[in-house]
Amino acid sequence: MAQRILIVNHYWPPTGGPCVQRWVDFSAWLVNNNFQVTVLTPENPGFPYTDATLLQRVDPKIRVVKVGYKNLVSGTMKKVGSNFVTRFVRGNFFLPDPRLNWNKHAETFIKEHLNEFDVIITAGPPHSTHFVGKKFRKQLKWMADFHDYWTDALYLDQFHRLWPAQWIDKWLEKSILKNADVVLVHCQTAKSRYQQKTTKPIHIIPMGFHEKFFSDTSPNIETKVISHVGSFFTFYKSALPLIKSYIEKGYIFRQIGPVEEGVWLPEGTEVIPYVPHEKAIAYMCTSEKLLLINHRDFLPGKLFEYLGSMRPIILVSPEGSDAEKLINENQHRSREERFNDFSRSGIAKRLAGIIDVL
Repeated sequence: MAQRILIVNHYWPPTGGPCVQRWVDFSAWLVNNNFQVTVLTPENPGFPYTDATLLQRVDPKIRVVKVGYKNLVSGTMKKVGSNFVTRFVRGNFFLPDPRLNWNKHAETFIKEHLNEFDVIITAGPPHSTHFVGKKFRKQLKWMADFHDYWTDALYLDQFHRLWPAQWIDKWLEKSILKNADVVLVHCQTAKSRYQQKTTKPIHIIPMGFHEKFFSDTSPNIETKVISHVGSFFTFYKSALPLIKSYIEKGYIFRQIGPVEEGVWLPEGTEVIPYVPHEKAIAYMCTSEKLLLINHRDFLPGKLFEYLGSMRPIILVSPEGSDAEKLINENQHRSREERFNDFSRSGIAKRLAGIIDVL
């Protein structure tokens, strides 16, 4: 009998982004390999980036249920006032995040259809989604997918958190880690950190890449082009001298994605705003080199796509980072070897093995 899986994910197409793409592809593999898949997601998630082309990747055999609700992020939070006040309120009063309001609507649907599922998978961030899984932990097997950090997330510094909020958020995180049957993380450092917080099984399920977009083995390479795919944040400024040095050598620096306010990229930069995922991959595969700017303990989805493109990667990162280790390990590996380890279908097969033994 096919396992009946409910995936609770706050973001789903036409919302864009690597974490959306990841579960779209995993779900497509599962539904074609003896699993029944239902995705529960908000009607209006309020995410700033959309990519309508992702709708074409959603397998029609996947049942997608959209539940509407009042989005606190687009409502209350925008009325709070100044930037400092907004961030302070977000960080100290909306714990673990402002999306928590959706949970009661998701829980109502699940209660009405509880006998239709065997396994519930909750994807965070937003980490408030995990409390939907906790609500039904006694009736369903539960996997909590942490594709980004919770209380260790770097962006929390901008929320001016007081110690009570920090303590409460750590307590909330611990309650999820303690009650989930299985925890999924994206890299080895994340696994090591969470192993210090729970005794529950932890499995590494990396972002990976969709293999069909990297089938061209001889793309037309644009020489003297270095591309960075994804948002360029203010904390990436440490890479600006390196970028400028390449421009001085005659390279074009191509920034594909939005640039955060306050960042001034050097003259000689070509900025291309947010583009559909497939177009972003095309830019990757035809660039002479690719730039990755990363902190120590995170493996972004684009790194795996960089590896799939087989283009040289210039890394700006602390020494000994997970990204540095992964790039070095794969520097001389063949396309086939990289596909075997990081294709979404291969990763989904490993995920299915974890589900089967729950």
